Order: sequence, then C-alpha cells, then structure tokens
Amino acid sequence: MLFYFVAFIFINTATMLQPTTVKQFSLIELTKSAEKVVWAHCKNTALELIDGEIYTNYEFLVIETIKGRHTSSITISLPGGIFQGVNYKIVGMPIFNPNTDELLFLTEATPQKSAWPIGLYQGAARIIDDISGVSRVFFRQKPHLTETFRHEKLATPNQNSSRPSKNYNGKPLETVLSHIRSLISGQSNDH
Repeated sequence: MLFYFVAFIFINTATMLQPTTVKQFSLIELTKSAEKVVWAHCKNTALELIDGEIYTNYEFLVIETIKGRHTSSITISLPGGIFQGVNYKIVGMPIFNPNTDELLFLTEATPQKSAWPIGLYQGAARIIDDISGVSRVFFRQKPHLTETFRHEKLATPNQNSSRPSKNYNGKPLETVLSHIRSLISGQSNDH
C-alpha cells in the first residue's frame, strides 16, 4: 500500500521534461525581431544566484548601436554558469568570454529582466579579426545534444546547420552591418 501511495505522489508531483525547439531565424528575422542590435565588447562576467538559480552576468561595452536606443554598456543576465565546480548549461544558450567582440540581436530589457539574444545562440555572432586585421562575423551554429545528461559536455556546434544566417559567416563586419542597416531602413529587397 505504501508503494502505491509513493508512486501516486511521485507521478502527480514529478516534473516532466519536455523537449523544446528554438525557432530558426534568418538575418532578416533577427534584425526585425530585435529591440536592439549592437556591436559590443564583452568586458567581464560574474556569477549570481537569483532565487536559488545560477545566472551569469555578462557586461558589455557598446562599440556601436545599429538598432535601438544607444547605451554605453549593457549587462545581459543568462541562466547557467559554473558554481562550486559544476558547470550548469542550457543547450543553445550562448556563452560569452571576456575580451571578445559580439554582434548581438537583443530582446527588450525590463526592470525585472535583462535583454536576451533573439533565438538564444542565433542572436549572438562572434566578431574575429583575421590576419589582415579585417573584422569578420561568425554566427553560432545550431547545437545538438551529443551526450547524456550524466556527462558534463552537453552540446557541440553542428557544422551542417542550414540556418540562413550562415551565409554571412566569415563576411566582413562592415558588409554585415551595412546589410543590417539596409534592412532597418527598408531599402533591402531581401525577403
């Protein structure tokens, strides 16, 4: 009898894990959906516990605001991080490193919640200077689960992503920014 009672309680109170899918965005959709688009430099990261949940605060210095109201800095607070030697990750959530430049497509921030990248990993593209000093844009690729939840590593880049933004991978930053500006001003014929 005790077994059935415990089973009943477990079935009625256990959290059910449901898979989720992140909508795939093209560069056009990222630009239109974003409240703010910025070229920013990740200055610092800091771990924070909010209501018992682990968040990493990423502090960015804004180099250029392409869309939205300009601010000199932005702090993005995203779930996950390393706490007491354990790495808490959410598959698809971008992770930023200090001293890197990013092209960010962000949701609206509210007093209670920071802005987030549109479409998680899709709304954050790394900017890397090539050997000749040209800044180039590299969109993050769609992650996929590679190991079970018992292992520490949960996601790796999927090199076969068919996401439309990959057409811009490796393009010069100025080319990508010009295209985004034309989308914002309505001068682009892209669909």
